[in-house]
Amino acid sequence: MKKVYIVNIVWVSLIIVFVIFYKIMSAEFAKIENEVVDKYDEKVIVTYTTKNDIEKLYINNQKFLSELVHELNEIEDIYKYTQISIPFNYPEKDVMFYGNKDNKVEVSESLKEKFILLSRGLKINQIFIRIISAGEEHLSNGNLNCTFIFSQWDCMNNSYIGLMASPINLELKEDSFIDVAFDFERHKTVVRNLKLDTYEGIYWYYRLSRDTDSRLYPFRNRVYDIVKGNLN
Repeated sequence: MKKVYIVNIVWVSLIIVFVIFYKIMSAEFAKIENEVVDKYDEKVIVTYTTKNDIEKLYINNQKFLSELVHELNEIEDIYKYTQISIPFNYPEKDVMFYGNKDNKVEVSESLKEKFILLSRGLKINQIFIRIISAGEEHLSNGNLNCTFIFSQWDCMNNSYIGLMASPINLELKEDSFIDVAFDFERHKTVVRNLKLDTYEGIYWYYRLSRDTDSRLYPFRNRVYDIVKGNLN
């Protein structure tokens, strides 16, 4: 009888601990999903935080995103830039182009309208630009070897979830990301690309980047990524 009583106490204790842990993690998840970012004196709630959100973002805006990529490729020497920053309160603040050239770029009216929809409608305000080829001499038609990575805001430590458009079909590595995510090696960044679709000659990917340094990748964020399926 005493053993049964002890077993029941243990089970009740475990259930209480689980409920407390669940409530704490739910509150922490809510903070991640509704993080308030103070940008340009305007508080903005970050919302696109999961792989599922990125997939929906692409499915619901496939044509628009494809047109946007083609217009970005029409910007002169776009491959010489590293990123495009679109203020949350755009068009009140100018879009900034960062890289090797002057950040003043002539943007067409059509592209201006697309930036407004991208920033205000889709909550994407950061576009990272990467060059696939080894050198400029290999660029097709000037720009077509550029990869564009769309994310909601410029995360410090290179950790983000985003949507990537590439001119080529990238080879994907099938690693165990959960193992990598709990690797405590300092300043180790892991990247995951998962192909979503091919549309009008552009290959689209879900992209995850994580700095696995324990100080930059807190426990709650690790658990969140696993629970939400962001790592697979």
